[in-house]
Amino acid sequence: MDVYLQTAAREGNEGYLNDIQVKTVEAENGVATPDESYFLSQTQDGDNILHLAASRVRLAFIKKALQKIPAVVLLICQSNLREENPLHIAARLGHLDIVRELVESYKSHLEDVKEKKVRSTLLSLMVGEKGIGLEPWVAQDSSGNTPLHEALKNGYEDVAIYLLEVEPRLANYDNNASEGILYLAAAYGHEQLLEMVLSSGVPYSLTAPSGLTPLHAMMHNCTVSAAKLLLEKHPELAQRADKHKQTALYFAAVANKERHIEAILKTEKSCAYLRDENGLTPLLIASSLGHLKAVRAILLNCPQSVTVCDSNCKTALHLMKLESYQEGIELITIAAMKRLINIPDLEGDTPLHLAAKKSEHVKAKVILDTDKTGINLRNNQGYTAWDSIKLQQNLSENTAEIGYQLLMHSGDKPIPNQPETQPHMIHQANSPENTDERMQKRFGTLGVVAVVLAAVSFAAGFLFPGGFDRSGHAFLERETVFKVFMLSNTTAVCGYTVVLLSALWAMMLAQRDEEPRYLLSFSIHILQLSFYATLIAFVSSMYALTSTISLWLAIVLVCLPACAVLLTISKSVVFRLARFFSRLRIF
Repeated sequence: MDVYLQTAAREGNEGYLNDIQVKTVEAENGVATPDESYFLSQTQDGDNILHLAASRVRLAFIKKALQKIPAVVLLICQSNLREENPLHIAARLGHLDIVRELVESYKSHLEDVKEKKVRSTLLSLMVGEKGIGLEPWVAQDSSGNTPLHEALKNGYEDVAIYLLEVEPRLANYDNNASEGILYLAAAYGHEQLLEMVLSSGVPYSLTAPSGLTPLHAMMHNCTVSAAKLLLEKHPELAQRADKHKQTALYFAAVANKERHIEAILKTEKSCAYLRDENGLTPLLIASSLGHLKAVRAILLNCPQSVTVCDSNCKTALHLMKLESYQEGIELITIAAMKRLINIPDLEGDTPLHLAAKKSEHVKAKVILDTDKTGINLRNNQGYTAWDSIKLQQNLSENTAEIGYQLLMHSGDKPIPNQPETQPHMIHQANSPENTDERMQKRFGTLGVVAVVLAAVSFAAGFLFPGGFDRSGHAFLERETVFKVFMLSNTTAVCGYTVVLLSALWAMMLAQRDEEPRYLLSFSIHILQLSFYATLIAFVSSMYALTSTISLWLAIVLVCLPACAVLLTISKSVVFRLARFFSRLRIF
């Protein structure tokens, strides 16, 4: 192709077309005239002027060339080295105006040729002698893509709809990658075109690569209404699996699409029992990923699927990841899930065992608060969940939380038909006292601590910082720091009183199972908050007494207790410090 013509096509230079006079005299044998042949030339890549103009969105140039030079219509069907015609390029780039101009120009010229109004180009000769049209919108490139494929893959649904209206039979075309029109529409979320194809009544292809179906693709990018429409037309797709033996329900579970799951299971429940190549059902994969919406949808629509385990006999509860206590409680109250609490796997581990081993404190708390009957169950090695924690050398904060929960719910009555043998270190760690006695000791300790700290706070209430004036009023009673002292000290006294009364109530309720445990946890939190209030009272008192004498000393006295509070708020920091000092071996 001439460099000037190439530049004009890329830059959309219409003036260049006006500068060249085109002969309209018909050449012998129906071959284009020399002037027309100039415009039919190609680049080294096989691109003609329409390829170049379409790639740069030169609509005006394309219109001008088609109007001025009749032979240019032939170029609409001409392919480059990649077997792409100009329609492929325009559709890939989403230029609907160019696509429409090329299609309408081709159709118009084809009608003129058939009616013998025009017979001056190679196209007229071809149609006149053979009676056929090239139909560039159904041409496939080297990858087997039609212009409709290109429009769908690049996200231009308006272009795709227009091409499908031009030629409905395009819905039945597949490319070399086995991608049908329906699959691409589903994969890229083109729901309007999906509905158009499914409702049109024309033949269409369900072909998809790697054994997939359009229903698989819908799970990620389409709404449930589109999935329902496809299931109504093709309910058999619910059971089809890809090369990894994964069904559309499996894809919906991975995507955590609860409404899609409901639609599939209402059509076909048997797909909930199908395993993938790793032996996982949709319920098991959803549990392992922590997709609780999907788990709940499967359980509510097909509760029997909970009986299917993986190759190691692990149930959905064994594999489940829980981040939220409230969501876990709501899920485990479903009858089908609740029955899994004490089911062991091949190694004899219950879900509580695995939660203790993996430091999953949220799941452990959910299980214990729902059903604590399996707390003393032992696995094939003879270990309980508590034993698994004691065997760990470096306890994380989450593991320590699980241990605390186990102690709160534990009992020492042996479970029938369970092995009693334990390793020597575990046997020594077991306390000979029963649960009630241990609970009484804990509350006794809390009571003593609460009494001592309450006495200190009570006495501080009468020893106002700064003393009294001659009239019996506190010197600092109008100062803000004095008000902070009074509020925090009063709060501390009230908190210690609550802890002390809780200890007394626990002693009276010692024969009951639940109330003492709840009171112990409640009392520890109240005691911690009351102690912080005592520190605030102490800091405000020290600041009031020293700020007028030495400001830097007052600031230091405020910062030191604040550091202590920050240190004790995070248990993980305390554990790290404890491990650090234990390595120093300071006795």
